[in-house]
Amino acid sequence: MRGMLRPAQAPVHPLAPVHPFTSARPCAATPSARRVQRRLRRLSAEDEQSRGATELPERNSNPRMQAEEATDFVKWGGTLPSGRRAVIGGLTGLGIALVGNLGGLSSFLLSLDGGALAGRLRADVLIPVRGYRRALNTNTGYEFLYPSPWLVDQRLFRRAAEQAEKRRSLDPPALRAQRGGEDRRVAEPQVAYGPPGTSGEENVSIIAAPIQSPFSLESLGSAEEAGQRFLSTTVAPEGSGREAKLLSASERRDEQGTLYYSIEFTVRSPTLYRHNLSVYGSRGGLLYTLNVQCPEAKFAAEEALLRPISESFRIL
Repeated sequence: MRGMLRPAQAPVHPLAPVHPFTSARPCAATPSARRVQRRLRRLSAEDEQSRGATELPERNSNPRMQAEEATDFVKWGGTLPSGRRAVIGGLTGLGIALVGNLGGLSSFLLSLDGGALAGRLRADVLIPVRGYRRALNTNTGYEFLYPSPWLVDQRLFRRAAEQAEKRRSLDPPALRAQRGGEDRRVAEPQVAYGPPGTSGEENVSIIAAPIQSPFSLESLGSAEEAGQRFLSTTVAPEGSGREAKLLSASERRDEQGTLYYSIEFTVRSPTLYRHNLSVYGSRGGLLYTLNVQCPEAKFAAEEALLRPISESFRIL
């Protein structure tokens, strides 16, 4: 505006180059300067348009708009998982489901062939198949099935620990005998399983006792003869107050040729009346005895559950 004072400007050398936009001296815009200005404005406008195209739309509460936003995100900035990663993730999830038996999936799949594959792989040691788990002892060398809801009897482990402690005692034999620590070598069950919350009358147990060699079941005679001898000498000897009755006796061999005697009998006394399924076998100087017992009053209802236990017993 006229009448206003302009700020003082530094003197400009008469030979210094003068740029049309930074000149300290007022000058008229040349055609080339105008072309440069128009080009700069056009480039600036194109840059603004390109930046606006890559920006994501603002979030909207409309579900349809939110779906479009997700599509735009994948299109402009997101990445879909690779096929390899998707396959690995799917297989990992399937493996976790199978090992953890989520929803009974593994039990169902392993039972499709009647549990044959589970038996060969010993998968039923961890996963119940057709309502049974496998008890496996590779040290003593035996295996058998038991109902999956049944639990192991912890008292046997405590008793075994106490006996081992007595055998390691440093007391002289006389003092050890006074304290009841003498080694009687009584054969006791190595393991036992039974229904939880019961009195223990219904269970399955196994004994592996050393026996003088050479020994074979055939030396005891037939299965029936061996059964009668076992009942009269072990289960209900004379003067014990117990009465034993042999119901059946049979023999079988496994795929390795090992012979087994199976006997079914009842035991009666003033305080009990039990039904028993016992299986005998020998190998390596050990006599194996698997016994399944149940109160006689419950045997008819439990028979379908108990017979597969004795039939599954095998020496490894």
